[in-house]
Amino acid sequence: MMPAVVEGRIDELIVAIATYSDDHDPAIVDCSRLNRVDFNAAGRLVTGLSPFCGNGKSLEFHHVNHLVLALLNVIGLKNIVRILPRKN
Repeated sequence: MMPAVVEGRIDELIVAIATYSDDHDPAIVDCSRLNRVDFNAAGRLVTGLSPFCGNGKSLEFHHVNHLVLALLNVIGLKNIVRILPRKN
């Protein structure tokens, strides 16, 4: 499960997602608690997740709020991770 706010240095978060994805295919990350992602942290998500998503691993972010979804789409995370928005 993603934290409520993703900001600053997110190396531990990227490692946790990568470790989780080793045992799950697709690796589904619950983003229902996620309220905000800092712009710099969003960029780090793209650069941090790109290497292992390019190696055939499938990663999905579920229940993403629409504001965070817009940011993740703009920075290009949608090109490497399947992002599913919240229904409400």
